[in-house]
Amino acid sequence: MKPLPSKEYFEGILQLRNVAEEVITWVYKQTHLDERALITAEDKVRGGYDLKFSSQKYLRILGRKLKEKFSGQLIESRTLHTQSRTGENLYRVTIAFRQLPYQEGDIVRINNKEHKILRLREKAEVEDMLTKKKRWLRFEDIGMRKRDGASRF
Repeated sequence: MKPLPSKEYFEGILQLRNVAEEVITWVYKQTHLDERALITAEDKVRGGYDLKFSSQKYLRILGRKLKEKFSGQLIESRTLHTQSRTGENLYRVTIAFRQLPYQEGDIVRINNKEHKILRLREKAEVEDMLTKKKRWLRFEDIGMRKRDGASRF
């Protein structure tokens, strides 16, 4: 077993914004089951949580799994932290995950027309409920709220 890192040590931050309690529970469970990384600190911030991880590599893997399991936007960035003794730049990574308020199969209203969400990838594939025409839209174009009384098929 690896020695535990200090509370101040971290290689990356997972920012969870507008997520359900289920997402937070899943992240803790995944981290607890895997010995590659630890959550060294956690902060409750406006709109969600910041979790500091001891491994950048594990944090990137966790971010990809998070996006696969829950529909949402994943943004990865890095900032220069310091230089090693050999002059190599050392970075800290930040993974931001924002859960979308809709899932595949939901009905949303776009330009006063109802559309069914078929797929969620980097963009959303939607189908007009009347014309059955399919198209890809950015998440911003759909909006962040479902139609009242949205249903799943």
